[in-house]
Amino acid sequence: AAASLQGPPNKMVRSCRSTANALEVIFAMHNHGYLCLDEIGEMTARDLDQTTYMASNGQGKNRMRDDTSLRRNRRWLCNFVCTGEKSVAEKLMEGGLSPMAGQDVRLPGLSADGGAGLGIFSVLPEGITSGHELAGKIEEMSNTHYGHVFPAFIGYLLKSLADKSFLT
Repeated sequence: AAASLQGPPNKMVRSCRSTANALEVIFAMHNHGYLCLDEIGEMTARDLDQTTYMASNGQGKNRMRDDTSLRRNRRWLCNFVCTGEKSVAEKLMEGGLSPMAGQDVRLPGLSADGGAGLGIFSVLPEGITSGHELAGKIEEMSNTHYGHVFPAFIGYLLKSLADKSFLT
């Protein structure tokens, strides 16, 4: 659902099962956009350790060419979320690494338990019998209707900035 704000979920959701180098390219592809990374548990602790800082800092690793000059490094400004059952700290400790406070600030863990035994949901709409069914409906609708809200949100944001009404 979150991915559908800006575009088709199949293009906005990427797998965490990637190296830090591959994620560098993926973040650059989503420059000035939004990215959902799915399932932190599939990433190695080492790649997660590198990625948490890199993603938020908005630039890739500096690299050298064969002639010893610097390649142009990738840069981006990208909003992103990462899903999973484990926090950054849990995943890093699983790999024998010590979590740093800066990593938790850059990729904070948020509980997604609605507290009603329905997964992330706290209530179900009429006609829906389970959290699983509701999640399936949301996924189905997100794959059909995407990108509609984002332009309206940006328009509202720009108008609010112009009016300075966001400050009141």
